[in-house]
Amino acid sequence: MSAAALVLALALAGGVPGPPAAGDFAGIEQTNRAASQAAKPVASLPRHAVSLRLDNDVIAGTDKDYSSGFSLALSLDGRGPLGGIWSLFGGSPARLVSSYELGHVITTPADIRSPVPDPADRPYAGILFGALATQAVSGDRLDGLKILVGVVGPASLAEPIQRAIHTVTFSEQAQGWEYQLRNELLVNAYYEHRRRLTMHTTPGGWALQAIPRVGASVGNLLVQAQAEAYLRFGHLPDDFGSSPARGLGNLPLPARHPANGLNGEGAHLFVGGGVFLVARDLTLDGNTLTDGPRVQEKVHAVPAGEAGVSFRKHRFEATFSFIAWGREHAAQWRSCRYGSATFAYSF
Repeated sequence: MSAAALVLALALAGGVPGPPAAGDFAGIEQTNRAASQAAKPVASLPRHAVSLRLDNDVIAGTDKDYSSGFSLALSLDGRGPLGGIWSLFGGSPARLVSSYELGHVITTPADIRSPVPDPADRPYAGILFGALATQAVSGDRLDGLKILVGVVGPASLAEPIQRAIHTVTFSEQAQGWEYQLRNELLVNAYYEHRRRLTMHTTPGGWALQAIPRVGASVGNLLVQAQAEAYLRFGHLPDDFGSSPARGLGNLPLPARHPANGLNGEGAHLFVGGGVFLVARDLTLDGNTLTDGPRVQEKVHAVPAGEAGVSFRKHRFEATFSFIAWGREHAAQWRSCRYGSATFAYSF
């Protein structure tokens, strides 16, 4: 048999493949494209976030009661020093975040011009603190626990810090810091629970959510329980809302969109409020074991409300809000009002 006849016989028997059909070229091209896409690196989700929270009553044109607050925090995806506590309660959260925070708070009486403060008003107080926190996220549920250690009194450096702020803002200097609370070590624990309830969504990505919150605090700084509810509407992030520095609650979580910025843009409005049931507040009740300035009659149920807007651009988020905090003691003639700003960057 000749060579040509042999090749022809094998081809007829299926032993030698003929040229691919036209449809096969499309399949080969699709396979190559899929392999090429699979080979591309997948954008990772940010695992860290740094946040700065600033509260000040200058926006309300006042300088009294809760005067200013500051918080600088680093949040990391992972168990951290406190994350193991959730397993003690049989929990197995889908996501754990640990946070490390440095903060400062200043409160003053209503009349800062008088060198001798009104004994019925709240005392001068500054609080410098560090805190460790853990947050457990499972679907639309967030639980947070924070342990705070700090100091109140001259060691908090509240007087020089406020003087520096007032110099920069051209504000009047307070005259009664000589009567501030004495030095005292502070230890406090905070627990917070939040739910995220999606009430409406649109094909364009708009959504309306309700976020109820409950929490409790115990320690020589603050003993209280609280219940709040918030509504927010817009292009919403995958989080549980923010907190002003005074709230000492939820810290910004690392963003849940890819680090290359895909789906990481949007803005939303929010409004909410609640009530705080206060058994003890060191900034009102004075030092724990020593005599000193303190209010004469504290209000135990304090309402509060907040409204604001948040903007998100890739890894950066900025939130601005205005807060009204109800009367906290009998000599306080009107609610405390202040502005709050939070800046967060995920990486």
